[in-house]
Amino acid sequence: MQTCFMKKIFFLFIFVCFFNISSKSQYVLLVGGLHDTLYAMFPGCFNNGYLDTTCAELTTIRHLDISSEGRYSISGVQYLDSLKYLNCSGNALSEIFALPGSLDTLICRSQYDAGFINGYRFASLPPLPATLRYLDISNNGFSTIQGLNEGLRWLDCSGNKFHHSSGLFGPTLQSIVSLPSSLVYLNCSASCLTSLPVLPPALEYLDASYSKFYVSNGIFTFNFPGISFVPNLPSALSVCKLSTNNINCLPQLPASLDSLYAGGNNLTCLTNIVPGMFIDYPLPVCTQANDTHGCGPFPYIAASPTIISLTTLSGTASASGTYNLSAHDLNPASGNVSISASAFLELSTDNVNFSSSLSIPYTGAVLATTQIYVRISSSAQPGLLAGTVTNSAEMQMTL
Repeated sequence: MQTCFMKKIFFLFIFVCFFNISSKSQYVLLVGGLHDTLYAMFPGCFNNGYLDTTCAELTTIRHLDISSEGRYSISGVQYLDSLKYLNCSGNALSEIFALPGSLDTLICRSQYDAGFINGYRFASLPPLPATLRYLDISNNGFSTIQGLNEGLRWLDCSGNKFHHSSGLFGPTLQSIVSLPSSLVYLNCSASCLTSLPVLPPALEYLDASYSKFYVSNGIFTFNFPGISFVPNLPSALSVCKLSTNNINCLPQLPASLDSLYAGGNNLTCLTNIVPGMFIDYPLPVCTQANDTHGCGPFPYIAASPTIISLTTLSGTASASGTYNLSAHDLNPASGNVSISASAFLELSTDNVNFSSSLSIPYTGAVLATTQIYVRISSSAQPGLLAGTVTNSAEMQMTL
């Protein structure tokens, strides 16, 4: 009987100790950081100076703006379990240890600590939550950007800089290791990048301008050559800003491109011109004559207009529509440009003799502008029809 009683007391003791440890784990002692801010906002969430991390007021806050408050730490923000928006810009942070797992927007630009010669000490990211979509870390001291979460859509890392003891300012960002495939906006301007990483397919806006810097005070000189290599541009890209760099050649411009800013580089020509595109520094299409940097030559076939409307009565060939066909830098230097059309369309070079396909000879790697006639054949079935005309040339490549 005595032995049994002793075992019961022993098991009860273990249970009570475990329960006490578990219940105390919800309380944390904040030293500095957000202690005063959280205490002012949620005094009921503190017990004898300890923060109750399960307090309902604390865990349901969704928006926090603590910008321009001279803060050196935001420790404690990780306990705001439902936080979606955090603005900590204009403080003196050197690092962030942890972020809430629910965060959607982080704006933490312009951290400067006047107590240091180089006050731009915020230069590394904490683990980013998978929920983060918008990240602004501009005007800090980053030299490398890495660890970006998949799902991020907007990134501004422009203007990262240092303050030299001589009083000079200069850029610091030298590398972006990789970008998430979800990214649609990237601003990495005013950096000292010399190349760009592989650009994600969803990217619509790119600003990588002003990476070429020269600063000097007669004693110290910093010379940043700028970006010299641009990877393939995504098919979704609408705005591309690459001004003031060291670029000799640009890759093929996507058909989606609305604006190109490329002044202040070494460009003499472009691989192609997108119809309707704005360009701040007009350039011709690359040819063997103007391609001084070896960017091509680039075989190029152009047809204009690209849409032709035709009408007719059943059993009767339509009146002809026309388009102009030209090509340059073709390889081999002589050959034929082939034209084919949908089954109900007919093609001609003289508007008299029509056929379902054409073969147009060229020499000197150039097809001079040639007018092509297109009509609906008399055998076309009644109804609303949509067809295509394909212009192509066989190309040879030297490997």
